[in-house]
Amino acid sequence: MLDATDQQYFQNLKHLWALFRETGEISPEVRPMIASSWMRSRDFHVDMMKPLRAPILSRPELQALQATNQTLIDLAKPIMEKMHSLVGKTKNLISLHNPDGYMLYSCGDEYYAEMEHESSFSLGVCWHERYIGTNGITLALLEDSPVQVYGAEHYCAAQHDGTCSAAPIHDRDGKIIGVLNMAGKDWSGTLHTMGLVACEAAYRHGEEWYEAVKAYIRENLAYAQHFLEEQIPQVKAVEPEGTYLLWVDFRSLGLSRRELEDLIVKKAGLWLDSGDIFGAAGRGFERINVACPRSVLTEALERLARAVRECVK
Repeated sequence: MLDATDQQYFQNLKHLWALFRETGEISPEVRPMIASSWMRSRDFHVDMMKPLRAPILSRPELQALQATNQTLIDLAKPIMEKMHSLVGKTKNLISLHNPDGYMLYSCGDEYYAEMEHESSFSLGVCWHERYIGTNGITLALLEDSPVQVYGAEHYCAAQHDGTCSAAPIHDRDGKIIGVLNMAGKDWSGTLHTMGLVACEAAYRHGEEWYEAVKAYIRENLAYAQHFLEEQIPQVKAVEPEGTYLLWVDFRSLGLSRRELEDLIVKKAGLWLDSGDIFGAAGRGFERINVACPRSVLTEALERLARAVRECVK
């Protein structure tokens, strides 16, 4: 299965899409997420070859929906405009959608300003795959994850010259309250575009996750320090200051530089940061990254404990 970043995959997309259109067969090269969406779009009877036709809200309906989502719009608007200033005149449209796919707000360059008469780029249009087939907004909602849909991964031929990079936005309870999307021509949809979208969503709505991660890392630090103290008393942990990197002092083992490397890499099967890379002051120290799942940290510490016990026999 080719990865979505594989250039050969991108080059084959139109052929893979045409194969599905003509035979109904989906090649295993197509990403599973996209393949599933193609199947759903077909079941929705979306026409692959006709211009996009999606429902669009009346002005009163749009105004009512915007009023309901005004807080979300107010929070997202300045960030979207900042993102637009970063991508410049690259034929990108940045849009905010509610959980049903309706466009609440957008900003883009002159290219899209000239196309506002087309319903697919108008405020109040619904970008759900039920109406326009495979697209990044629907997949971000269904996958609950940042996604990018490139060129002929879109179900409808009318979207084959574009890229959608979308990320869901959550409230403090983890509920999806919207989707941020950047749509552009296929040559403007590089992976860093998806990074911009995901980064904005994370900074704007990721505080709860951020606080939880910091707490988890603090617990990992305490766990590692206690483990070393109880299980490997021959080595000493250095109290960290505002970092997830834990320095460990191995000098009491009396090992040479090569012997310490052999202990860590070959006997414990670990790849830590050797203090040697920081000069003479770091000699005899190793640095452990504790910003990882507890299970991974536990296995690493247990490997280290076994190796040290063998060393001091």
